[in-house]
Amino acid sequence: MGGMRLGDTDTEILLGRRRSRQEKIELVQLRPNSEDPFHMPPRFQRTIVHTVSTTSVSVDLLSANSAQNSTPSTPRTVSSMKQQFTFDQVHGPSTTQHAIFTSTTNPLIAKFLEGSNCTILAYGQTSSGKTYTMTGIDLDADPTDPENGMGIIPRAVVKIFSRARELREERAGAWSFGLKCSFIEIYNEDLLDLLVEEHCRRPS
Repeated sequence: MGGMRLGDTDTEILLGRRRSRQEKIELVQLRPNSEDPFHMPPRFQRTIVHTVSTTSVSVDLLSANSAQNSTPSTPRTVSSMKQQFTFDQVHGPSTTQHAIFTSTTNPLIAKFLEGSNCTILAYGQTSSGKTYTMTGIDLDADPTDPENGMGIIPRAVVKIFSRARELREERAGAWSFGLKCSFIEIYNEDLLDLLVEEHCRRPS
């Protein structure tokens, strides 16, 4: 299970009251089942996070006795108790990469091209699916194809350049743009420039 936080700096008026300049949307995506790279025996595999609605998930709780007495041959059992969490959006395992992009990133691109500062932050534990959601697979595929596995970043780059060209044509050259890109990885509190060859990188 991975999470995402979306934000922009637009100020909006809602019911006559001014909202905070920094809007945040928090969502969770439940990673689909995939072939286990560690060949974990089926008896140790269990789904404990479930989609309840488009805005909430439930988590099965382990029973106290099971947690204390479990061994490799007797895995922990799940109690009937559940804990529920609410988010702005919840996307189940069947949600496509295209659907994630459409509901989370597409609205931010429009605001970005209007001059807002926009951020998409993916967070979660190792192997929770952050890289798959943000980068994905099928990187040479058609970004408008809803069936491929292309992630948020390549779809966003194509959309930004495409929309920028459209705006310039619509305004007959009265609108110009300049785009700069950096590709940074944060690892163990170090910033790594991924556009620099690996042997030249220096953590900062």
